[in-house]
Order: sequence, then C-alpha cells, then structure tokens
Amino acid sequence: MENDIIDKNQQLGSQVLTDDKKLEDTYIYMNELHLNKGRGFAIYRASDFLLLRSNDEYEFFLIKQYGINGICRGKTLKEIGRLYSSQTHMELLDKALKNGKAFFRDNFKHITCTNEEIFLDVTLMPIYNEDKKLVFIVESFTDVTQLEKQKIQIDFLKKQKEFFVYICHEFKTPLTIIISAIQAIKLICKDDLSPRSLMYLKKIHQGSLQQWRLVTQLLDILKSDSGYLKTRKKNQDIVKMTKAICNAVSVYANTKGITLKFSSMLKEQIIGIDDDKYERILLNLLSNAIKFTPSGNSVNVRVSLVEDKVKIIVKDSGIGISKDDIGEIFQLFSRLDNSLTRKTEGTGIGLHLVKELTTAMDGTITVTSTVGKGSSFILLLPIKKVGEEMLDESCYNLTGNHLVEMTNIEFSNVYFD
Repeated sequence: MENDIIDKNQQLGSQVLTDDKKLEDTYIYMNELHLNKGRGFAIYRASDFLLLRSNDEYEFFLIKQYGINGICRGKTLKEIGRLYSSQTHMELLDKALKNGKAFFRDNFKHITCTNEEIFLDVTLMPIYNEDKKLVFIVESFTDVTQLEKQKIQIDFLKKQKEFFVYICHEFKTPLTIIISAIQAIKLICKDDLSPRSLMYLKKIHQGSLQQWRLVTQLLDILKSDSGYLKTRKKNQDIVKMTKAICNAVSVYANTKGITLKFSSMLKEQIIGIDDDKYERILLNLLSNAIKFTPSGNSVNVRVSLVEDKVKIIVKDSGIGISKDDIGEIFQLFSRLDNSLTRKTEGTGIGLHLVKELTTAMDGTITVTSTVGKGSSFILLLPIKKVGEEMLDESCYNLTGNHLVEMTNIEFSNVYFD
C-alpha cells in the first residue's frame, strides 16, 4: 500500500514537472512573439474576443484597421471596431473559433476603415485549458503589404512588357509587306513610273525602314531587360569585318559630302565575336557620326590593339556633346539636343542599345567629346577565341545582301539633301 502511494506521488511529480516544462516553453514562445518587433501579436479571450494582451505592432494594426486611437487592451473587438459586422479580420477569428485548430493564411487581403488595402501573413492558434475547453486565441501576423504590392507591380510590368513585345511584332508584319511591295514595284515597274512617283516611293521606303529599325531596337531592348539577349560568337577577323562595314557605309557618307576614312594598326586580328551584333553596333555609331557631322568634314574609324583587347574608335567632327549630356548619352531615351533640326533627330534608343549589345559581347564602350569639335566613341572588345576549327567568312562579302540591307535600315534615319 505504501509503495503504491510512493509510485503515485512520483507519477504526479513527474506530470507536474512535464506540465510545468510545457507551460515554461509556451511562456517563452509567447513572450518571444510579444517582444518581436517585426510581428504583431495578441491574445484574445475566446468567449467574447476580449483583447487580453498585445504588442505595439498589433496596437498600431488595430488603429489602422478600425481608426481607434488609444489603448485597445481590455476591450472586445465589438467595442474596438465601429464597423464590427463587416470586418474581414473578424471572419478569421470566427474561423479559428469554429474550427478549433491552428491555421496559417498568407497574403491575406484586408481593407481597413480608411479603404486602404493591406496584406498580412496571419497565424491563429487556439489555446485550450485542462478541460479541453477553448479559452484563448493567439493571433500573430506580419505586414507584407509592401512586398505584395511590389509583386503586383512586377507582374503588371511583366504583362505590360509582354504586350509591348506583341505590339512590336504586330508592327513588323505589315512593315514587312510594305517593304516587300515597294521592292517589287521598284524591280518590276521602275520604267513605268514617273520621277515624281519614284521620289514618293523612295520616301515611303525610307519611312518604312525607319519604323522597322525602331521596332527592332525596341524588341532588342526588351530582350536585354528580360535577359534573353544572347550572343552567337564566331572566330572572325575584326579588321576585315570593320573595313567591310566602312566600305558599305562610305556610299552614304559620300552622298552627304562626308569622307569616311578607315585605318588599322593591325593587318589581321581573329577574335570570337557575334558578327550581327558588332555590325549593328558599328552601323549605329557610323550613322550617328554621319548624321551629326556637317558636309565637307570627315569621319574616321581606327582599329588598334590595347593590351588584351581590340580597340575600335569612331571619331567624327560634328557638333559634339556637352558635359551635362555626356553622362547620360547611353541611357534609354536620352537625346543629345531636343532643339536640333529634323535632320538630326533621334529617339534616344540607339546608343542605349549599342551599350547593351557591347556588354552582351563582354566589351565596353565610352565616349569623349568637345562641343563644336566632335566626338569619339571608343569600343573595346576582348581578344578571345571560341572553340571553332574554321573561320566564318560570310560577313566579309561587301556585295552581300545582308550587309547592304542592314546598312539601308540603319541609315534610314539619316536624311540626305
């Protein structure tokens, strides 16, 4: 009998220690939540939703939600909230009361009494007494409004960009038809058209190429922003390639009375390069140089070697760039001078794209300039070959349709007298 009493006392003592440890753990957990400055914390009495305890973050939440100033502890939600019956916050507490189980709700959208939209990550935990009766509901939350709004904004910008890409592609379709039709008319009906008709046809063709150029640039910028601007490098002679492009452009320069000079300190330099992107970079720099250089002057292109890089300089003797503008020259939609005439207008897209294309090929581009004397654009590309056994000679063909077509498109925004 005595042994049974001793065993019973030991069991009770062990149970007390276990319950005490549980209470201590619960207290530590609740206290940490209460002191946590990043989360709102509150304990409600389950029978009437009387607020027993809350931290500063939770008090601020109640003020924001119900528009009540002052201490809310010791009051029921019915006393706190003037709009009690319509509060979505109340619905969550009701759910915890009815289900009797802890649950988590992320990105909970809530409209405050001032019609402000907020988002919360909410945790509700029912607390039972020894008779398994629900006595308290513990609520904690993190305000994720800013994060959620950023996600919404990012999603909106993504959809906006996708729509923009779609529109650009839709622009390209009719432009392709127009350009092809003009080329067909020139080829088939050239002898049947009057000089005046040919002049108008030329203007239509130039305008179509301008739009094609703009749409292509916009699509490339969107690709770059989305991380889809890929390079396809091949081992090629940068000297020969640069000379070929300059020879193709010289026709346009001569039409404007500008001399385009090419020189190189290197006879040959093989590097891994994306010929299409390099072609577009150089054509853009040359079109700008010719556009802003007065008739009777010159544009110089020079290739040289600087340590482990190839250096290509495009130097003009045009209007130059002011110190205020030179720091923004490669930014999107940056324009040199809004007061310039129609013959030197631009969209502020080309040089930004030049920088993006250069960066995609692991290169750099800088500019130096003096107002009234001209500008020099310095392009540096790494001397690094890719794993190919044979050189690609396709871009060296001066009479190739691709180079001629790309030159026509790039120079469509340069007006000649």
